[in-house]
Amino acid sequence: MEQIPISPSQVATYAKLINIILADDEDLKDYLPIKCDGESLFHAFDNGVLLCKIVYLIDPDSIDVRVIK
Repeated sequence: MEQIPISPSQVATYAKLINIILADDEDLKDYLPIKCDGESLFHAFDNGVLLCKIVYLIDPDSIDVRVIK
């Protein structure tokens, strides 16, 4: 599969956006803030918690947040 290159400025923008949008989520206090450089953004999704929280923001009926650990 061909990888699409992502610029450092794009990584920083996504990390900042996630940090702002999810800053008040108590469940993510161990995951946020995400560093805006390097691989930190990608490793923040390693266990799926952050991804579930983002999906929940998009569609609250899609995930039961009580089971996210």
